[in-house]
Amino acid sequence: MKRAGEVANGLGAKLVVCPIPSHSQVDETYASERMGQMLRLPRDAWDPALPYEILRAAAAGATDYVVDPLPALREAEAAGESQYYQIDWHLSPAGNRTLTAVLHDSLDEAGLMPEASAVAVLPEGGAASAGGGLPGWLPWYLGLWAILGTLYVRTYSDESAARGYLQVGALRRMVFFIAVGGTPLLGTLSPKVAQAVLLLVVFGILGFVVYKLGSRVETALELLKAFVLRGHWYLMPLLTILVTIGSLLVVAASSPIVAPFIYTLF
Repeated sequence: MKRAGEVANGLGAKLVVCPIPSHSQVDETYASERMGQMLRLPRDAWDPALPYEILRAAAAGATDYVVDPLPALREAEAAGESQYYQIDWHLSPAGNRTLTAVLHDSLDEAGLMPEASAVAVLPEGGAASAGGGLPGWLPWYLGLWAILGTLYVRTYSDESAARGYLQVGALRRMVFFIAVGGTPLLGTLSPKVAQAVLLLVVFGILGFVVYKLGSRVETALELLKAFVLRGHWYLMPLLTILVTIGSLLVVAASSPIVAPFIYTLF
């Protein structure tokens, strides 16, 4: 830590250290129950504050700018807003907001914040929305729609061109919704609920795939078994991939409902 301070001073910069408290420091219930079970130690046999204090002491000997977010995190936790995920020790979105607020205020008080005009702030929605421009995915969507729509219309010339473009556009819209909008939608849910929803969707699609394949599943298993019994086990990875991809494409071609989910995989 001392060396880091010397390097920063040599560069004309300021070393700022912000230790992040552990979940057990902020939430005593988590420390005594969850961590106690994982460590298999009585509560009085370990100190969650020790690593934090060691880092703070080392930082204090190297720089005058040491940020202490522990009081603010404890206060927010006591107010009923969980600062950490309950399934692990990472900061929750609320905990990250508390930490960044403390860091901002500490840097501002120390006179280390840049001028407001020098700070680039992205609008809500990310870089794709900066400057009021179009979303970054829109040109890709329109380009693929034009290319695939044209290919479809030329391949199936007996169908109406308008209907062909509408069908391709609807399929593309579903695929882009899954790829672009699925993650943000899951992000609005709690970790446990999001995981349950994701598993439900995955197993639902797999179940539908098995249902649509029907007797083809037995055929695929017989093929894999035959290769193993003949000693061609070294071909199993390639064969498994080919059978899996082929099966998914068969289901996608037979069901417009599940097709967007399968095409998104590719």
